[in-house]
Amino acid sequence: MISLPVQIDALDALPLRQALSMSMSTGLFALTTTAITSITTGVRVAARV
Repeated sequence: MISLPVQIDALDALPLRQALSMSMSTGLFALTTTAITSITTGVRVAARV
């Protein structure tokens, strides 16, 4: 197992935080889209029955 020393400078912290928040919001958007798609599919399946 290789462990890399992680050093976050003051200059690196801001872009890292922005990237983290962006990836979190993207993941939340993807999760919401998946939930809406599955709900829509469930409604269509229920309507067919």
